[in-house]
Amino acid sequence: MMSSLFAQESTGDQLQKRFQDLYLKHDRGIREALPPHSSMPPVLDLTGRTLQDGLCDGGQHIKWENRFTGVEGVQPIADLGVSNLSEATSTSLTTIDGVGQTYALPAKQSSTIVIARPLSDRVCISHDRRFVYTRFRLQVSQAFKHNEHNSQRDEFIEAVQFGGSVLFPSGHLTSFLLADRGYLGLGQDYILFLWKPISSDETLVVAQAYRILDGMVFPVSTSASNAFHYTKVSLKDFETKVRTAIAKNIDSD
Repeated sequence: MMSSLFAQESTGDQLQKRFQDLYLKHDRGIREALPPHSSMPPVLDLTGRTLQDGLCDGGQHIKWENRFTGVEGVQPIADLGVSNLSEATSTSLTTIDGVGQTYALPAKQSSTIVIARPLSDRVCISHDRRFVYTRFRLQVSQAFKHNEHNSQRDEFIEAVQFGGSVLFPSGHLTSFLLADRGYLGLGQDYILFLWKPISSDETLVVAQAYRILDGMVFPVSTSASNAFHYTKVSLKDFETKVRTAIAKNIDSD
């Protein structure tokens, strides 16, 4: 499809390289836009497939998805196509005007607080094609607070972050980002505050994430006072603050 679009400009191999160069340039721009301790957003590759292949849940979590319809804007997710090379990539950046305060340590509102490592990820398009989100499979090494429906000894859980990148069938690459929000990286360790939006659905959503590196913690997102208070704090001190917030059943900065 790509070579037929631009046969007059280039051979297939040359065109493919030009697309790859544009994707790399896009990634560099995304890296600059993300918080410093964020990983890159995972990518859903729909090359040779259809948009329908990006709908992960097959109707299993419709209530959960409906809870967040419009979180990334009002425009439906669509393949914008590639009419010329300058339109091969795009970025959708959404600023959420939430009600109330966003806490650095949301211990009260979180049903689950753990140290965990993402093992795999999958970018999903919601069933109504109104937003993109990423599911992470997490290996839990320590639980500070756990969902009442789960055992504290549960080793694996799943959690969601909003956003991700989609490489559409046409070759157009779009990254869906939320302002000031970062992403988890595979194989890295995090302290995660997770909440459960729908009581009838076990889907957990990441409220706050802190990367653990060399005995220190760093905020993945900069959407609260965490960037000011909790950049390069010792893991031991941070764990004490987390346990205190849980014991007091409070959301705090």
